Amino acid sequence: MLLELVLFSTLSLFVSASDVLYRDVETEEGLVRGSNVDRQDVFSYYGIPYASAPTGADRFKAPLPPTKRHELFNANIRNIICPQRPIFSDTFLQLNRTIDCLRLNIFTPTTIEKKLPVMVYIHGGGWQEGYGMIFNPSALAQRGIIAVNINYRLGVHGFLCLGTEFAPGNAGYKDQAAALRWIRSNIAKFGGDPEKVTLAGSSSGSFSVELHMLSDMSRGLFSQVILESVSAISDSGFSAPLDTAEAFLNQFGITTGKNVTQLEYLYSSLSDAALNQGLRGANGLLGFMTCLETYGSKSERFIDRKPADIIRESDYEKRPYLTGVTAFEGIEIYSKPSIELDELVPSNINFSSEESRRDAAKAIYDFYFPTGEVTDEGIVDYYTDRIFVYPSFTSAKAHAKNSLPVYVYLFTYNGTVNLPPKSQVSVKGPGHVAHSLYIQDYDYSELYKNMTADDYVMQNRLREMWANFVKFGEPIPSTTDLLPVSWPPLTPGADGNQYLTIDQQMKYGEDPLKRRYQFWSRLYGSQ
Repeated sequence: MLLELVLFSTLSLFVSASDVLYRDVETEEGLVRGSNVDRQDVFSYYGIPYASAPTGADRFKAPLPPTKRHELFNANIRNIICPQRPIFSDTFLQLNRTIDCLRLNIFTPTTIEKKLPVMVYIHGGGWQEGYGMIFNPSALAQRGIIAVNINYRLGVHGFLCLGTEFAPGNAGYKDQAAALRWIRSNIAKFGGDPEKVTLAGSSSGSFSVELHMLSDMSRGLFSQVILESVSAISDSGFSAPLDTAEAFLNQFGITTGKNVTQLEYLYSSLSDAALNQGLRGANGLLGFMTCLETYGSKSERFIDRKPADIIRESDYEKRPYLTGVTAFEGIEIYSKPSIELDELVPSNINFSSEESRRDAAKAIYDFYFPTGEVTDEGIVDYYTDRIFVYPSFTSAKAHAKNSLPVYVYLFTYNGTVNLPPKSQVSVKGPGHVAHSLYIQDYDYSELYKNMTADDYVMQNRLREMWANFVKFGEPIPSTTDLLPVSWPPLTPGADGNQYLTIDQQMKYGEDPLKRRYQFWSRLYGSQ
C-alpha cells in the first residue's frame, strides 16, 4: 500500500492526442516527463541532469550538484554526449558534444506493481569515447527491472591527473559516483528499489565498476556488480599521468617536461575549445585514464591504492559478483602482424633485474609463438590472456576467497553480431564485448540485420541470465529449457577455474583456457 501511495504521489500518467503515453515524475530537482514513444511497454526518460560539470579553474575537479528547476523537464534529449574525439556513431547520429553532459537515461516497464530492482550501466570506450545511449537497455526493462545508463566526462576533461588541487584526477569516476548518489535519492520515484541496485559495465566501464566496488566514495550506493570483459587489476587501465599530460600538449606544439607547476599553468591557459581540438587529434586507443590519487583528504579521493592490494587485504564492501570475458577479446587490440619482445611483459610485473624481465619476455614469446613465427592467432591469444582472461579470472578467484558469491563465464558463441575489428586480422570469433551486443541493443542497428535463429536464442539466453542476476542475485536460479545448465558460484580456493562456457551448448566446469591461465599465474608468481 505504501508503494502505491508513493507512486501515486510522484508519477502522473496521461495520454496524448497521438495515443503516446507520458509519465511525469517528481525528482529532487523538479518534474521530469518521460514517454513510451519508442516502445509501448517501456517508459523512457532521456537526458536527465544528475550533476553539473564544473567550469573555469575548477573544470578538472569533482562535479557539482544538479541545478533545481521550477519548470517541467521534457526528458526526450537523446544526443547529448561529453566532449570526445570523432567516433563511429558520428557517421549515423547527430551527436551534441557539450561539457553540460552529465546526464542519465532511465527505462522502466509501463506497469509497475512493486518496487523493482535496478541496473545501472557504465559504458566503455577506453575512457576516451562513448556515451550512455551507445547501448539501449529497453529489452532488459521489459523483463521487469529499472535500467539506467549514464554519461561521464572523458579524456582530458575527465581524467587529467596532476595530483594537485587544480587537477586531482579521476573526475570522470567522480561523475559516475555522483550519478549513483542521484539514483539512490531518486530512483524510488520511478518505481525502483534503491536497496537493490546492480552496477554493470563493459570494457573500461567494467573496469570502472570494479573500482567503485573498491572505492570508499561509492560505499552503500549499490548492492551487486556485473563486469563484462575487464577487471581493474589489469595493467591496461592505468596511465603514467604526467607522461600523458605532456603528450597531449605536444599536439599544440608545446614542448614541456613533467614539471607539475608548469603543466598546471599550461592547462589552465587552454580554453575548452582548445582542449576539444586536442581530443580530435588524440588518435591512440588509450590516453588519459585512471590514476592513483595523492591530493586531498581520503574522502575526496576516488582511488588511491592499487586495486589488487585492496582486494588482497579484503578492505572493501563485499557484493555478489558476475564477471567474464569472450574467447577472442584480443581482436580489439590487434593492430599489426608483428610484435616486439619489449612489448610483451605487463607493466605491473616487477622483476629484480633487467635480465629477469628479458627472460620473461622470451618465455611469453615462446609460449604464444612456439614455431618462432608470429601469427595472428598467437597475437590475439596473447592480448586476450594478458589484458582480459588472467586479470578477470584472478580477480574473480580473489573475490571468492573473500567470501563473495562470484559467477564467472567464458563467451565462446560465434554468431553474426560482432564489432568489426579495427584492423585486418585472420582470426574469427567473438571479439571484445561481443556478448554485450546481445545483452543490450547497440546504437548501430546494422549489426543486427543478419541475425539468425541461433543468434536470437543467444540474445534471449543472455538477457534472461543478466535480468535474473539483477533480480535474484543468481544468473540461473533454476534450470529451464532456455537455461538448461546449473551455474553455481566459484568455490573459494578451488584449483582451476570454474566457469560457465556460454555457447549453443552451455557447459559448466570445463576449463579450455587452463593451460594459458596457468602460464600467466606462473609468470606473475615468479616476480
